[in-house]
Amino acid sequence: MEYLPALDINYWDENGDGLIERPNTDYSNEMRAVWESFLASMQYDPVQQGQAYLFVIPGITEGGDVRGYMPIKSRCGFVTADATTRDVAHELGHGVFNLRHTFSEENSFTLPQGETDNLMDYSTGTELWKYQWDLIHNPEGGWHIFEDVEEGEIDDQIVNDRISLILSAIYDENSTSVYSLNLTGLLDQHNIQNTANLASPAYPYLTGGYDNAPYIRLFLSSINFNGDNIINTNEPGFEISWDNDYRLSFYLNFFAYEGDNINYETNGLSVELKTVEDLLALVESIGLSKDDYKTEVKQWFLDQIPETDDVNLLTSLLEYVPLSWIESEFEATQVEEVIVKINEGDLSEDDYYALNKILKSVTSSQKASQVINWFSDHQDIQQNLLSSIDNLTASSFTYLAEGLTVLYYTRQQDEVTDDGMNASDDKFFIWEPLGNARENYAAYANDPSIGAMFDWTNNSFIVTYRVFLEDDGKFRVNVNTSGFPLENYVDDFYIDPLEPVNVFFASRNKYINIENEIISMPGVLLAWLIEMENRENIEALVELGVTAASFSLNASAVAFATGAAAKSVRFMLFVKGFSDLLVQYQENQVVNLLSEDFVDYYKIISILVDCSVVFKGLTNNAIEENISSIITIWNNMDQSNKAELQANYPGLFEYIEDQFNNMDDQ
Repeated sequence: MEYLPALDINYWDENGDGLIERPNTDYSNEMRAVWESFLASMQYDPVQQGQAYLFVIPGITEGGDVRGYMPIKSRCGFVTADATTRDVAHELGHGVFNLRHTFSEENSFTLPQGETDNLMDYSTGTELWKYQWDLIHNPEGGWHIFEDVEEGEIDDQIVNDRISLILSAIYDENSTSVYSLNLTGLLDQHNIQNTANLASPAYPYLTGGYDNAPYIRLFLSSINFNGDNIINTNEPGFEISWDNDYRLSFYLNFFAYEGDNINYETNGLSVELKTVEDLLALVESIGLSKDDYKTEVKQWFLDQIPETDDVNLLTSLLEYVPLSWIESEFEATQVEEVIVKINEGDLSEDDYYALNKILKSVTSSQKASQVINWFSDHQDIQQNLLSSIDNLTASSFTYLAEGLTVLYYTRQQDEVTDDGMNASDDKFFIWEPLGNARENYAAYANDPSIGAMFDWTNNSFIVTYRVFLEDDGKFRVNVNTSGFPLENYVDDFYIDPLEPVNVFFASRNKYINIENEIISMPGVLLAWLIEMENRENIEALVELGVTAASFSLNASAVAFATGAAAKSVRFMLFVKGFSDLLVQYQENQVVNLLSEDFVDYYKIISILVDCSVVFKGLTNNAIEENISSIITIWNNMDQSNKAELQANYPGLFEYIEDQFNNMDDQ
């Protein structure tokens, strides 16, 4: 044991009570101020291992008989002037030997507080038990602070201060155009004798990092503390490497002077960072222009991505590179080659993210069309990417759907629009028609005068969807509909991932935030929208939904363009408008004039389309015959009823007449 001179420090007492504040864990700001002052006084040599330090203090804020404090796995503790030798031993048991209180829930077993003679109990005893002696001979973990990184973690604030001090000195040299720094002299001046690494998980000027890895690390291991280490601060080189897990590290290397010349083979100082953004932020923070480094690092990625054949490395490169750096940089054939390489491995979520990024790198409409045509011709690749769709995470499916959809919409707008206008008649879908009808009619459902008219709103389908992938690479969407008026209905429809489909959004979708519009989209986006209905509620593709909404088509034009589906399309639109008019008039007289048969058929068709997606198969099976029936009822309706309807409800009469006449023209 050695007694050191008292510290001359008067700024530690933040609240002026003359006592050290006791925290719940780790150290309070007042405690930190004390040992930071001790470190700055250069009385501490971090190279000396196995030393612990106890600061004698006036008192601790908790009061009572609390005469000491030392966290588990630490080498810095505090004891009051009236502390006993037992108190000192108790605190050292915590910090040096990692011993917990006998009543701690962290122990394998616990005993009641104050009822033993153990040193680590709140009592007067000094006993130690076998498991404690085992820990003393082989303490768990390592030092918490004041220690080599190779043995444990240095306190974040100390590390940040040291890193900031070194980088600030480099900045000062560059700002005065000196460009050279005696690194050894700087380290000696501030008593930084640690020849290992300074690694900080929370450097204040940089962002990034992964998991719990450090954001920034300074390598001092190459420093010869017995000689001069003069480094060139203005011309650091960069280096990029990866570990066994393919995580990239970015290095900024400061080279040493030999006489008046720079030795580019010898690093005087090396800084490791975990992201491109951190590297560029560091360059800028030490007073250098980041443009040259940005150009060089970007070119490194552009050279590596198309050339590497290692799928894991390729995935990692695409994860780390900023998307803006690769936009429009690759030819369509290079994008295709990258897709093939990613497809060769066992696909993980990281692979789908990489695929998403390479697809979104295509910003030329011509290249987008070329890649889409290539993709459509390679059903084997589509099938492999989607073969495990049942097991894909929502994120993986989203990455793929978003990437392909962005590619689809990157083409010329007239190309996308023409595909939508020329889509086959079985590729027209309704998304949640009358999705808000229940809310609109709820206010009237309890009104006996019109309750009979709206009782059907309580009858709706239960519709479940599953998306599968067929051997030919197409999506098969299985729809199971049960309820009134159909007792049970099961059907499948098929869509190609990049096949154009038209979707009429009769009510808003949370991703496609429009209604009463027809959107042309790739099949993969529709499949994704259906699949997400049965998955976790995520907010992906909202921005993409805005893009999709820009490709809305004229409903009437699509109705004519879709040929055989035209009558169904027209009637879907009719149902929406007719429902709004019924709510507007709110009178039983309307029902009487239209006839019960007319209203009954209207109820049936309304329920048929009151599901998440209505597709051509269901249209053919159930809607077409009811459409013909309701039009026939209208044409054969008593002329006096029609005349009264026209006189009292002209808007409703003209709407029905115009809509049905247009359907007859199809």
